[in-house]
Amino acid sequence: MSEHSKAENAASVYLRKSGFQILSRNRRIGSVEIDILAKIKRFNVDHIYFVEVKQVQEKNYRNGYPPFSVKQRARYNHSVLFMFSINGRSFPCHISLIVFNEHIQCIDFFPDYA
Repeated sequence: MSEHSKAENAASVYLRKSGFQILSRNRRIGSVEIDILAKIKRFNVDHIYFVEVKQVQEKNYRNGYPPFSVKQRARYNHSVLFMFSINGRSFPCHISLIVFNEHIQCIDFFPDYA
């Protein structure tokens, strides 16, 4: 199992423990692969989360290493719009980032990153 797969597994566990339902993993939406597609109900409304999982060396991350590039954020935003166009439904969507260190320990979770 690759290190990224281990981080994705850990992210799925983290999200489930936080009340999220995992809808799919490694889901292609348009030309973008979403690491985790999850949802959670807030105030009786389903919120969809497009979650990017990153694994970084903690020392680099703490020194300002950007784990989610501007180009990648734009591709995720495009995925959200694409999903709206194919489903024809409107629901709150969030682009999220969860960061793990080299020991597969969660060091940050940004539910509304982009």
